[in-house]
Amino acid sequence: MPMSPQEIHNLRGLMDFEASRTPPLAGFPPLPDIPAGRYTDMRFYELEQEQIWRKSWLLAAHMDELPEPGAFL
Repeated sequence: MPMSPQEIHNLRGLMDFEASRTPPLAGFPPLPDIPAGRYTDMRFYELEQEQIWRKSWLLAAHMDELPEPGAFL
């Protein structure tokens, strides 16, 4: 089902906001390093699948950005 003009407008606004973000301010505390096992442990993968990816959507592109069926970015 195609997105409504309002949904497209809202989505483009959110994308513009994300593109305009700046780095953290000076003095912002550093984030901790992420252990390598976080990327290779099957338990983390399963938790991500269950708790993140199956509960949210990820925008790869809007259909307006693809000129024809089979096109890709």
